[in-house]
Amino acid sequence: MEEINGKSVTIHTYLEQRNPQSDTQILRSQFTGRMSHRNGKTLLVYNETEEQVQTLMQLSADEVLIRRQGKGINSAMRFRTGVCVAAKYEVHGITLPMHVKTHSIADSLLPSDAAAANACPRTVHIGYDLLLNGDIASHNCLEIKIVGNP
Repeated sequence: MEEINGKSVTIHTYLEQRNPQSDTQILRSQFTGRMSHRNGKTLLVYNETEEQVQTLMQLSADEVLIRRQGKGINSAMRFRTGVCVAAKYEVHGITLPMHVKTHSIADSLLPSDAAAANACPRTVHIGYDLLLNGDIASHNCLEIKIVGNP
């Protein structure tokens, strides 16, 4: 995975996951990471120390890519509004046949603010469905909030 020498940031994630046959799950996390801007994309890298996993997020005007790699996990999920794409998700050597159908991406940074892509705070909302073997496994709302560290 990439090493980023950008500025130090705190990344707050909030995931609301609604499964068709069960209750809603809410997962909140906070990480310290690095942020930089390259080729029109904002890059975030942070470590999930409890799980020994490194996460890389690439944020651009029309898509978000989230890659996670580490102990027992290797995944890549690409979010593009209105598009259903295959997602890579391996857990302990087992590959799950998943797809991601993105309904919306909302970024507090307007596309015209590309020169300020490293501005903080910044919030990105992603609404999507996770499909497993072609069936909806969950409806999801992911919020990523980036706050600059002093």
